[in-house]
Amino acid sequence: KLVAMQMQALGDQYSLEQICGGVSAFSANEKSLNLLINFILPMCIRVGSHCRDTPRMSHTDISFVLTVIINLLS
Repeated sequence: KLVAMQMQALGDQYSLEQICGGVSAFSANEKSLNLLINFILPMCIRVGSHCRDTPRMSHTDISFVLTVIINLLS
């Protein structure tokens, strides 16, 4: 919830990729999996629930999330 609020407050100043440190920060290690499980997936579920208080994700943020998930799964 806090990340969604931060994204809404920052608007277009920072993307999710900049907040997370970029795609290169995600390799197949325990830290990346914890970040995915505890940060990215809950945020995606919250944003995808279409509640009134959650912001919409931009196309670049969606692309970043999908890239991270694909890289960690492969």
